[in-house]
Amino acid sequence: MRASTKQLVSSIHPSLYLSHPTPDCFAWNTVIKASPAPALLAYLRMRRHCVRPDLYTFPFLLQPLSSPSHLPSGRLLHAHALLFGLFSDTLWHGRSQESLALFDQMLSRSMTPNAVTFLGVLCACVHGGLVEEGREYFDRMSLEFGIAPLIQHHGCIVDLYGRAGMINQAWEVVRSMPMKGDVLIWGALLCACVHGGLVEEGREYFDKMSLEFGIAPLIQHYGCIFDLYGRAGMINQAWEVVRSMPMKGDVLIWGALLSGSRLHGDRETCELALKNLIELEPLNSGAHVLLSNLYAKMGK
Repeated sequence: MRASTKQLVSSIHPSLYLSHPTPDCFAWNTVIKASPAPALLAYLRMRRHCVRPDLYTFPFLLQPLSSPSHLPSGRLLHAHALLFGLFSDTLWHGRSQESLALFDQMLSRSMTPNAVTFLGVLCACVHGGLVEEGREYFDRMSLEFGIAPLIQHHGCIVDLYGRAGMINQAWEVVRSMPMKGDVLIWGALLCACVHGGLVEEGREYFDKMSLEFGIAPLIQHYGCIFDLYGRAGMINQAWEVVRSMPMKGDVLIWGALLSGSRLHGDRETCELALKNLIELEPLNSGAHVLLSNLYAKMGK
């Protein structure tokens, strides 16, 4: 029976990781993760050595501190996460509602949030599917704190609406943006259509990019349309997109076509997609196995 990584690490005395004259953050994180009980003491020792925590440190520290009895220690660590600008990374660890409560607590103590703080809050809303809360915090940025939303904040809201299947609201966010030419925003919008199976809407927004806003689609945008058509079994339409592409298809394109054709039993398209994948990645053993299995089913 294999021992887990944590068991293996726990079997080694922490001093071994800290035997280097100047142990780095990775060494301290290893000790913290392997020894939950004295983790806070290890963190304090780490700070005495002037080692700056990274985005992994606080999730490792907070994991064993979920019970109410550890609330004071948890608050201390969250305060340190704020101090080091790692609030957004800490928000992602744990429950989104609790993370937002922490943010509100920060405001109640007259601590002023900035654009980075709000990005962490919006990411927590996306992660937890909190549509109403996400929109509320997005609006509060400018109305209450005078912070102009960046492209990343808009992207979070588009992603939030998209995951909830609210494609019309996602489009309204894009349409109201002063910087409609950002390719990432259009990618988020197209991904929302893919997740919702919205073929007509996805094609409409894809066409709007170039025809209405003068934005040349990237390979990622073509990949979204491929995925959209493939999931709907519209292989012929997917081929039309291939022929219209100004660039050569990559792994993303052929992988999307393979996924759609396998889903709908189109063996000929499967074969062509696999051959192109193998040409792009000759050492991809998975593609070779799939092609071999396909030939066996086709009697080749």
